[in-house]
Amino acid sequence: MALDRSSAYEHMQKIAALDELTGIYNRRFGMQRLAEDYSRAKRSGNAFYVIMFDIDHFKKINDTFGHQAGDYVLYQIAKTIKSLLRIEDVFLRYGGEEFVAGLICKFENVIEKAETIRKEIEKLTFLFNDFEIKATVSIGISKSQPSDLLTIESLIKEADEALYIAKNSGRNKVFIKQ
Repeated sequence: MALDRSSAYEHMQKIAALDELTGIYNRRFGMQRLAEDYSRAKRSGNAFYVIMFDIDHFKKINDTFGHQAGDYVLYQIAKTIKSLLRIEDVFLRYGGEEFVAGLICKFENVIEKAETIRKEIEKLTFLFNDFEIKATVSIGISKSQPSDLLTIESLIKEADEALYIAKNSGRNKVFIKQ
């Protein structure tokens, strides 16, 4: 009987932490993990980066192919991004078609990672009910040094601002706010 309770508890923890559609961290749990990693980066003297991803023209995918197709594209893009991040990176669904990742790494690594993700998604074709769906992502990045007094919320705000610069400069681009 104890094993059943333990399994049920683990299942409930998983449900509480993961986004139902994509299987990655949900916003509430992911924000906690981002804050923890940001604190760890500051304590260890490392830079911390927040990357925000937004699927370009996602409404058009839903309107053209239906919400089930949109859900499929969301799932596949989340799966692709997750596969290209390291296991220690935090990755969450922030809302709608927006995703956020937190990385402790060097500047050149975060730029390379973001560009790799952008290019991989651009190359994909999502097959859904005999439809071939293409999608791209715009990416905004913010950075914090250990001496910064920024909060995780302000880093996300800066990544969101960088994301909108990427979108306004033609979409399917990476922009870093420095």
